[in-house]
Amino acid sequence: MPDDSPDRVVYLHNLGLGLHSRYALTRQLTDLDEAIAAWQEVIDQTPPGSPNWGLYVNSLGVGLLDRYARTGSLEDLEAALEAYRRALRHGPASERDRVGFLNNVGVGLRECYARTGQPADGDAAAEAYLAAVDGLDSAMLDSPVAFLIGQQAQWADLYAGAVDALAAVGRPAEALATAEGSKSRLLAGLVGRGDLPAPVAIPAKLAARERELAAQLSAFDAAELAGRGT
Repeated sequence: MPDDSPDRVVYLHNLGLGLHSRYALTRQLTDLDEAIAAWQEVIDQTPPGSPNWGLYVNSLGVGLLDRYARTGSLEDLEAALEAYRRALRHGPASERDRVGFLNNVGVGLRECYARTGQPADGDAAAEAYLAAVDGLDSAMLDSPVAFLIGQQAQWADLYAGAVDALAAVGRPAEALATAEGSKSRLLAGLVGRGDLPAPVAIPAKLAARERELAAQLSAFDAAELAGRGT
C-alpha cells in the first residue's frame, strides 16, 4: 500500500490491534513493541483534528501501560498516562468513548499512585473514576440493549476500579456508596428499554406510543438516579 494512501493509518491501527491481541496470548514482548510502534506511526501520520485521533492515542496508551506492567519502565507509565490525557482532551467521539477514556486515565493514575505514593495521584485517580461513573447514565441511555448486555463486565470493572481508588485514598464512605450505587445503576441501564423492533402484529400507532412512554420512563430513571447520587 502506498505510504500516502488515506487508508494506511486504518490498516496500521488494525495491525497494532492484532499484534496487541497476539501479545495477550503469547506474552512475547516483541509483539507488544511492534504494536506500540504501529500505533505511534499512526499518530505521527494523523492530524490532531482527525475524528479518530483520540482513539488512536488511546490505543497507544493501552500498549504503553501494558509494557509498563511487563517491564516496570517509569517512562512507559508516564507516556501512557499522557496518551490517555491527550485522548480525553481531544474530545471523544461519543459519551461511551469519554467514559472509556476517563476510566483509562483513572487506571494510569492509580498505577502512578502505586508507584510513587503521591496523594495527588491517588486523589486524581479517584476523581477520574468518579467522572467516568457519572458519564455512564448518558452512555447507557444512548445505547441499544444488545450493546449494554455486552458491556456489563467492562462497566463492572470500572466500578471496581472506582471503589478501589476511593478506598486507597481513605474515602471509605464514598467507596461504599459507589459499590452500592453500581448495582442499581447497572441494572437500570440493562433494562433501559432500548429501541427494539416491534412485532409485526403490533399496530404502528401502538408501537410509537410504547416508544414514547419508554423514553419518558428512561428519562425518569436517569433523573431519579441522579437525585440519589448513585
